Amino acid sequence: MHLVFIPKFDDIIVFDIETTIRAEKPHFGGTPNCPDNEVVAYGYMHLKKGHKTPPVTTDFSKNMGLMFQDIRDGDEVVVVGHNIAFDLGYLFRDYGLENRFVPKNMVVWDTMKFHYMDTGRKVAYPSLEVTAEANEIDFEKDTEVSERFKLGIGADKIDRDILAKYLAQDVLVTYRIFNKQIKKCLEQGGAYINYMLEMMQGIRATTCMSLHGMPFDTVSAKAEVGTLEMKIDTTLQKLKHKYGDYNYNSPAQVKALLWGGDIKQECIEDKLDEDGKVVRYKSGKRKGRIVKRKVTRALTLEPMVNKSIARKIPSKDAAAPTLERLRKITDINTSIHNFCKLLLRVRKTTKAINTYYKPYIEYAIDDKIHPSYNHCSTGTGRLSSSKPNMQNISNKGE
Repeated sequence: MHLVFIPKFDDIIVFDIETTIRAEKPHFGGTPNCPDNEVVAYGYMHLKKGHKTPPVTTDFSKNMGLMFQDIRDGDEVVVVGHNIAFDLGYLFRDYGLENRFVPKNMVVWDTMKFHYMDTGRKVAYPSLEVTAEANEIDFEKDTEVSERFKLGIGADKIDRDILAKYLAQDVLVTYRIFNKQIKKCLEQGGAYINYMLEMMQGIRATTCMSLHGMPFDTVSAKAEVGTLEMKIDTTLQKLKHKYGDYNYNSPAQVKALLWGGDIKQECIEDKLDEDGKVVRYKSGKRKGRIVKRKVTRALTLEPMVNKSIARKIPSKDAAAPTLERLRKITDINTSIHNFCKLLLRVRKTTKAINTYYKPYIEYAIDDKIHPSYNHCSTGTGRLSSSKPNMQNISNKGE
């Protein structure tokens, strides 16, 4: 294991930030990557060895520059928070990244990630309440405020006195959790605290990565989606022309087409009266025209796949592996081969749109993608990303 310099813990800043929630869906939240979001208030404790424990300071001036200066000017400052990536995002965005500067003397301590790792990664994204309870710390969360946040009501819409109390409690509880975690590290020994520190320092890097983002050509991506959707429509028309007017996006109907079976199909037919005669409009612009109605009929389809080929296919379904297997074992001129080829083309193109285009378009802000890098989500401890998932990019040029 790479050794991390273990700090003296002589200079500690515990802080928490409350913000506006102005990011449009699908971002929905107080993400610092949305330029319209801003800090409403922040609470902090600055603790130095040899000094009395100060009370929590809550500040509505939005001037975190003084706190940032305290971090930058210290010899070695341990910055503590719960889900600290969110708070660092605003701190770096507003006071660090404009000069491409993140303090090298800053040591990150995330009480959430500590609990996640300390419990064997069994609790993904443990909340402050869950972490406090696990450490036997009394904590009565203001559910009214937290529920407002969940509904998308930002801190700017909450009474200042209520918000100040909420902030102060969160900072104080975070500090108490931190003390318990440090105590456990001391009991476990140097290797344990070294491991925890090493795992936490990556939060600084991923926070900066998310803020900087990656350039993304939104206009070209939207144009490409339009082109791909036209290809899907063209392919679906070919399928309907050759094999009938069915719903080729329905696995149930595709399965019935291949292997036989019953399906329900909507169709338009002439409306008949009690005597079996067609009904016509009696007035209006459509006077004299036959009245149409939409009906659902049950159809029994004969199998497209004959018995000799069916014996070579273990799964009688409409999944992609089955279609690919049918395509490979049938002659290129057969109906089954062409059916599977066209249907696979539709599915491949649809997947490309829904997985590799639309999520990036939806999450792009000012032609940049700012993924969230998740440190506390997997059972194995590996890093994941979301909004969008940048670890799910096709390597096949799709």
